[in-house]
Amino acid sequence: MAVQAHKSQVTAHEVEQALRILVRSATEEFGFVPRDVYDGIIDLPDMRNQHAGALNRFDYSGLKDLINGFTLKNELDASSHRVVVVFPTANLRLRDLWEIDFKSVQIAEAAAEAMRRRGDQHMREIYDSIHRFPDGSCLTGRIFEEVVHHMFCEGSTLLYGPMISNGAEPPTFLTSTRPPTLHLSPFSGGRVDTRVDFKSELSNVTLGSGRYYVPAGTDNPLFDSFTVNFQSRPVVISVFQITISSKHEGSAKGYFHIRQLKTHVRKLLEDEGCSAPDIKVQYFLVCPDDGTERRWGMPAGWGEGTKNTHRGDVFCLRVPPSRLAVRHICSLLSSPN
Repeated sequence: MAVQAHKSQVTAHEVEQALRILVRSATEEFGFVPRDVYDGIIDLPDMRNQHAGALNRFDYSGLKDLINGFTLKNELDASSHRVVVVFPTANLRLRDLWEIDFKSVQIAEAAAEAMRRRGDQHMREIYDSIHRFPDGSCLTGRIFEEVVHHMFCEGSTLLYGPMISNGAEPPTFLTSTRPPTLHLSPFSGGRVDTRVDFKSELSNVTLGSGRYYVPAGTDNPLFDSFTVNFQSRPVVISVFQITISSKHEGSAKGYFHIRQLKTHVRKLLEDEGCSAPDIKVQYFLVCPDDGTERRWGMPAGWGEGTKNTHRGDVFCLRVPPSRLAVRHICSLLSSPN
């Protein structure tokens, strides 16, 4: 590269900038393992083919076997390094503790899609494995998120209740000790899982009913999915943050996405002849009903702005084990983190 740069009179700074871009792209797609980053730069098509082959064979049963094998024997199969990464965690014990996670956000999404295509018949086994062995705890949240996505799409009447603000700026919202009494009604016939790219013009978000929207690409910094209720007055945009953690904090970039979404929805309504439509936002923290107190710390900037504001009421939606028992039998949900 240096020789080619010299021949073409490309400066060393330009070469360095190009390498930075290549390294960033490789880490976003394949994770931070140096070998994978190097191979992703030198031979990107081959690396993609290798990872695609491993993901095409991936399912819940394979993930269960992978976690069990690593936990019990400290072994990983030959193709697992294309899907997961293991790393030590801080602990006060004499022996090392290790955890497993997907290599990157892109691989996590591809693995979730591969498992979704194969159905959820192994869901009990994978949850049992993750629940019993701490090594799989990093994967627990990702699998729980997929369960919740599926549950929302199927259609379920769920109970939720308001979270309590601590009055600070930005506020932290806490779960209430009172039982939830509000109903999140299902959409008749279920909802269609629709992927949305906030980098585009949100063309997938339409006036059509029955859509459950999941941001595509990388994880949204503030919420994992959303719905738009065009039948209500005012129109309601509900955003869902799905987590198993006792405390969640997001990025202020999520506020921009919400305002962007409100602007798009307002234009859709105005194009249909609705002048000055009223649109409000609701926030939902979706978590297992395991008795754990949850805290949702809002990012800086919550109180800013008076027009097209991103603020809204904040609720907690706890998913009880009985709600998932029919299809998913998630033993995780009845136990603390």
